[in-house]
Amino acid sequence: MAVYAVTRARGGPKLTESAGPADAPPELTNVIFPDHVRLPARHTTVAQFVWMMQRAVLDRPVVDKTGLAGRFDFDLEWAADETQFGGQVPHPADSTWPDLRRALEQQLGLRLEATRGMVEALVIDRAERPGEN
Repeated sequence: MAVYAVTRARGGPKLTESAGPADAPPELTNVIFPDHVRLPARHTTVAQFVWMMQRAVLDRPVVDKTGLAGRFDFDLEWAADETQFGGQVPHPADSTWPDLRRALEQQLGLRLEATRGMVEALVIDRAERPGEN
């Protein structure tokens, strides 16, 4: 199916390893402003970041193809467009902030590319009304 793949950009990742305690929970919270979105991420794995992007930001499944392990601290800022957040956030045409793809590459050294790939899916092949107890 159609997916987004997160890969390493040319020049490699620009992520800072987290200095937080090993048992600290990850922090991933999008802050939405009128002209851009800011994502401060702390003590976060790339897999957790990708899952959040799939669940909250993008309109299709996202897969991690970076091969990066460990926990990282980073800030990502970009101008949202109509395909993000279910089209429910402002996306001014005159924003000076980069789009998500450019922001990922410039700020984190990662690429977001539309492709096709395998994803896990739940398929319901039959449903029946419950019988009387």
